[in-house]
Amino acid sequence: IQNGIAEQDMVSMAGGIALNGLLPLVNSFATFLTARANEQIYNNSTEKTKIIYICLYAGLFPAGAGKSHQSLRDISVLSSIPNMDIFHPSDYKQVKQILKHCVYKSKNNCAIRLSIGAPPKNILNLNSNKFTYGKGNIISEGSKISIISYGQIMLSEVLKLKEILKKNKINPKIINMPNINSFNRSWLNKNLVDIS
Repeated sequence: IQNGIAEQDMVSMAGGIALNGLLPLVNSFATFLTARANEQIYNNSTEKTKIIYICLYAGLFPAGAGKSHQSLRDISVLSSIPNMDIFHPSDYKQVKQILKHCVYKSKNNCAIRLSIGAPPKNILNLNSNKFTYGKGNIISEGSKISIISYGQIMLSEVLKLKEILKKNKINPKIINMPNINSFNRSWLNKNLVDIS
């Protein structure tokens, strides 16, 4: 159903569809979807219906469309909503795995943040990037420092940073965490490096 530039109407319509037992997927630019329709997203969430929100252009890049299209506050806005899980996959494989989780396993509303554009080459073939709800992926082992990241742009930059730090004999452990606001605390504690 095409709603045009009317995110509040789109999310309200999705709420009605969800109340009738169907599972709507709502798709728009992250900044417009989460800010303009925030009240409607909140109302849907408190009705215990399930909706999947696909949030495009999530984050700062690409910056070509200007600041109006840069989504810098969607995580904070969505984190205050009950029954909401937020994800940011780092590659197309995680997109598929997270979407399957949201459709078939999650009882909550889900927001999937997506970066636009081709993934950086240094993250294309990460073998350790399987999605498990509440857990991250150990991308690279290290010692004394842990860096937790998410999404294709941030993960790419963290991997570049690791190469710079290694030249100075600093070898951080890199953890990709596609679960933005829901994570298994014991898994995280077990996988952070010991700094003692």
